[in-house]
Amino acid sequence: MNQERLFEPPVQEALPQEGVVCSVLLDVSGYDAELSYLIDPQAVDQFAIGSIVKVKLRGRLVKGWITSIDLDPPQGVKLAPVEEFYSVGPAPEIVELCRYIAETWAGPFRRVMTSASADRKIRRLSSAKAAVSRLRPGGHFASAFDHPVVTQVFSNAEDSFKTPAIDACAVGQSLILVPMQHQVKPLVSELQRSGVACVAAERRWDAGQAGYTVVGTGKALLSSMSDLRSIVVLDSDSMHYKMQQSPQWDVVSAAKERAARLRIPLVLVSPTPSVLGAHLAEETIKIRPQVSKLAVEIVDMTDTSLGFHTLFSPQLIKAFREAGEGLLVLNRKGRAAMLACGSCRELVRTEDGAELMVEDNGVLQSRTTGESRAKVCLNCGSTNLLRLRLGVGGAAEQLSSLLRTAVVDLDAGSEAERTSKFIVGTQSALYRRILPSVICFADLDNDFMAPGFNSVYRSAAQVVAAKRLLSKSDRPRLIVQSRNPNSEFMEWIRTGHFDALLAKQSQIAEVIGLAPFGCVAKVGGPGASDVAKALKAKDFGIQGPRNGSYLFYGQKGLVEEVRRAVEAVPARTNMVVDPWDL
Repeated sequence: MNQERLFEPPVQEALPQEGVVCSVLLDVSGYDAELSYLIDPQAVDQFAIGSIVKVKLRGRLVKGWITSIDLDPPQGVKLAPVEEFYSVGPAPEIVELCRYIAETWAGPFRRVMTSASADRKIRRLSSAKAAVSRLRPGGHFASAFDHPVVTQVFSNAEDSFKTPAIDACAVGQSLILVPMQHQVKPLVSELQRSGVACVAAERRWDAGQAGYTVVGTGKALLSSMSDLRSIVVLDSDSMHYKMQQSPQWDVVSAAKERAARLRIPLVLVSPTPSVLGAHLAEETIKIRPQVSKLAVEIVDMTDTSLGFHTLFSPQLIKAFREAGEGLLVLNRKGRAAMLACGSCRELVRTEDGAELMVEDNGVLQSRTTGESRAKVCLNCGSTNLLRLRLGVGGAAEQLSSLLRTAVVDLDAGSEAERTSKFIVGTQSALYRRILPSVICFADLDNDFMAPGFNSVYRSAAQVVAAKRLLSKSDRPRLIVQSRNPNSEFMEWIRTGHFDALLAKQSQIAEVIGLAPFGCVAKVGGPGASDVAKALKAKDFGIQGPRNGSYLFYGQKGLVEEVRRAVEAVPARTNMVVDPWDL
């Protein structure tokens, strides 16, 4: 049967007996419609909203989810029966949350329901229930669970995930989210040792319905729970809470919606709160910094005595030699686009100093703002601009010659285990099973001053990961080399106070019109230019094309307008709401 005939409006078979009308979302690729079917009245107790069933579509059996029951029968249409019950599916509350996600982030309802469903067939839920956890609240986070509101907690980078999780579990069944998969198992183990009945989301799909506290990554927000009392999002600023499969929904925003519907507390915990999290929060808690054994040193690389072309300051070399080990973080494999003045050592930036500029066709250009000028340093007027170049491999070779010992270079694609006490690697090395006592960021300027609103948060995540790695050492030391040592970002590294950076990021987001102050839709694919032409007359900001994609800026009504334009274009297009890579 060809594709066109499959997706014609189905002529459903006549049903001789009466039944209960339900709507079924079909699990058929490219077919995001809900059709009406009849449930045998003798078996209606077997079905519920969210149940996975099998129905006939054009003569073949397909799976689908029941999205509503006991509907009025459509006029003049003879309905086919639900053929069989296949598996337990998401709870009714989750079905409606999935619908909200699909509508808000302009994506297929079917894909969100797939994420909320078990990977295997479950004929019935287990009758075994989790033991009641008897914990006493009393930690720093306890007050955040007193009221059904959104609370933003400014934590410390070295703080354990266990503390807020324990305070959440003391209130009752909780849903605890972490950014990355490797963080799930250690937290589950810690909670179980503390007497909490909890399970990793990927280990047992129906654990929440059995009364267990569930720990998982962002997708675990769609876990069905029997008596959910709180939701905790740890490291709530993380880019990993933006789903990568269409629809690319935001976990924090969806968590806020779920908490509001259930009237339970939502607690966002982060040492670097996002603009969105701070805006959603109705209450704020700031955890007082603990006395830390971590020594933090910012090295001013504009110091002429260091020599301009070196990537290795004397402080770095001395610290590595004294410790006998160390990790150097350098986030580039080949050439960097960053320029600096050969006379005064200042980085080449825009007039307001906020963005780096790169050389493009003989002039300096800002990739973010479009500002351009001749190749001249604004600080001293020199035209002697030098490109700063050195990748992980070259840095490892130079560091090896300076230390007179073997240095291993690692990046995200490296599979080799650690074979040296000295490592040069990209940020992926911060998540390896290594325990250095010294970590140095060789060129963090190139990351946090890179084009893009979220470059600050990407860079901050690296620093937080480094501090957590160093917290396991007896004599930890963090060195950050910078040509912009007096920036708000470097001040945060020194003090741990993120308020100034958060205020600056909020101001930028409001001016540009990013969430939560506005809405951005990114449209790509062969039909993107047709969408841009169709929306040209609308009151939206349009940028592009850039790498084949267009950005549309506006308020919340923007999503529906862009979605309609995308659906009207015959060529294939893809749409992302509030993309992370801005």
